Amino acid sequence: MRHLYDFFRYVSNSSWIGGDQEYSQLNEGLPYWLNAIVPLAYTLQDERLKNDVHTVVSKILDLVQPDGWIGPETIESGKRLIWARTLVFLGLTNLVEADPETYEKPILDALYRFNKLMHTMLKNNGTGMIYHDGDKAGADDYVWFRTRSPDMVVSLQWLLDHHPGNQTDILKENIDMIHQYSFRWEGWYTEQSYIKDDLNNIPDSVASEQWPFLHGVTVAEALKYAAVFRRSNRNESLLTTARNGVDWTFKYHGAASGTILADERLAGLSPYYGSELCTHVEAIYSLAYNYFAIGDPSYADRAELTAFNALPAAMWPDWTSHQYMTEPNQPFAKILSATPFWNVNSVGQTFGIEPNYPCCTVNHPQGFPKFTMYSYLKNGERGLVHALLSPGQAKAQIGGKAVAVDCQTDYPFSTTLSYTVNSDTDFDFYLRVPEWSTGIKINGASSSVDTQTSLAKVQVTSGQTTIKYEIGAGLRIVSRANDTVAIYQGSILYSLYISPVITSGPPNYTPIHTRCTLKEHTRQTCRTT
Repeated sequence: MRHLYDFFRYVSNSSWIGGDQEYSQLNEGLPYWLNAIVPLAYTLQDERLKNDVHTVVSKILDLVQPDGWIGPETIESGKRLIWARTLVFLGLTNLVEADPETYEKPILDALYRFNKLMHTMLKNNGTGMIYHDGDKAGADDYVWFRTRSPDMVVSLQWLLDHHPGNQTDILKENIDMIHQYSFRWEGWYTEQSYIKDDLNNIPDSVASEQWPFLHGVTVAEALKYAAVFRRSNRNESLLTTARNGVDWTFKYHGAASGTILADERLAGLSPYYGSELCTHVEAIYSLAYNYFAIGDPSYADRAELTAFNALPAAMWPDWTSHQYMTEPNQPFAKILSATPFWNVNSVGQTFGIEPNYPCCTVNHPQGFPKFTMYSYLKNGERGLVHALLSPGQAKAQIGGKAVAVDCQTDYPFSTTLSYTVNSDTDFDFYLRVPEWSTGIKINGASSSVDTQTSLAKVQVTSGQTTIKYEIGAGLRIVSRANDTVAIYQGSILYSLYISPVITSGPPNYTPIHTRCTLKEHTRQTCRTT
């Protein structure tokens, strides 16, 4: 699915580039794709994908409106929602980092203009973020940005860190106003508010009141809410919010594969509940971000678990199709006679281009690229960390000197990683040690681990250095719901092999888009259109 721009109408003929194809009035299809495809194209150095990016970004920038609005919505439409810009900005800021010579000036100019316009809108009682009587967009449409606002703040913080221009005050005020108008996850992740029960066992009238906090993909994105806003406001109580959010989500609504059980609303722990593909990739991103921003190694452990188990299970091996909904104990993937899910149709667990709803088609490619983006992190002035263990190469500047790391490994299927480091300076290289490790060796010798950070330090001198990192990994058996167990080795979850019978053919169903308004979020009244 890497070439969606070639054929998928919500990308190739999107309103963002002069077309007229959108799957909802949120106009989020191409923005999701851009957020995913920029890091994918430049991680792979895939010229075809980079050309797609260049074509699309050029059109987006050409269509910036006179007042600075980025996107297809006109003032007259009355539907200027900030939400989809969040996704575009993530893609654009990554593109500036990947190709500054070409894109720094045009993209920053556009972002500065929009940031000024957004400041005016937010100062006007949260326009673009808060529903007002008479708005042509529905009240439900505003919920998405109010619950997922940290992703916009990530881009604004990036501007503050690297390219504030003359907008430092405006950027800070926008972050504060976005926080002000957001749904408050710090209030949700408290003993008084959070629902720890299986949502299918409580009255819909109770759950529907909390719907903004219960959508699975939204929950996955909000796992980084506290970490993002803490970077700006330095409110240390948000560390507790982050800890509660992650711990409770996976304790009460988590799958053995590392994802969140929500089909599409949060469920419980039963292994026949489903998880949306978008949830997998958003959880990977949020958990990786949390490790970057907070440093707690458990977030990195969880990011790896989700990336190496939940995401691959939802994809066909050649990545040409996906499941919208994946269940931990799923004996088949077929069109069902009736849907067992809270809000997913009867084709949602089949493999296809667009089963159930198009969002996962355009959003899923971000999973591994975002994981890769956070694989190596700086640690202080003279440290580099291999944070998310995986094969790959990284280049960095430490003390103004060049450092290049090449990691060759079959991790997570093997727990031996071999590094070749070429450096123009001495520096500290840190290896993250997973929580499940039974011990480590570095260059054949047992090595100590910092118990607080779960990092092992290797002092690297200038020149070329080779490092062999071996991680002990035994079998782990973890008790789960309904007297079941999950069996792990390292970051890999074992599954029982079932001989498959594979059939394929053109779809024999009409695409069904299932969406509910806030007032319709019950199993009985959810409409199908």
